[in-house]
Amino acid sequence: MDFPHRTSIAVGCCCDPEKADHLTCRTRFLEWLREKNIDPDTAVLHSCPIGCDYKGYRFGNIFLAGEAAGLASWFTGEGIYQSLVSGQETARMIKDPHYEPVMLHQALKYNRLLEKILKLLLLAGPLKGLLQEFLIYLMKRERFRDRINAEFS
Repeated sequence: MDFPHRTSIAVGCCCDPEKADHLTCRTRFLEWLREKNIDPDTAVLHSCPIGCDYKGYRFGNIFLAGEAAGLASWFTGEGIYQSLVSGQETARMIKDPHYEPVMLHQALKYNRLLEKILKLLLLAGPLKGLLQEFLIYLMKRERFRDRINAEFS
């Protein structure tokens, strides 16, 4: 599989298996694909757990990074940036016990922001779709996107 994908797209959805039935999630995902004019009949579907249950990255002399530390976002499922940052920061902490992992703390701050957005969407009830579309609208605006990116980069 090459990346970026030249002849295909990758889209997905996430659910907490303790709060949502995976078959319902799959059914709704296929419906959403059809609504967006994406033919799910030719799709190759994959399922995998994502480590997003952050409990910490350092436990004595044991360090965890990336999904092993639960650093993926449970809102978006993304975790590549968090994995890279936590790996680099972990290496620096091992090399220098006094090193302060500033970039890792920024990644954690970003994850907390995404968690707040997800909680807001969950509380929005029937207005969830409208709120989601509004957030997408904001992220398409360069000024708003630049402010968000500046906060975390």
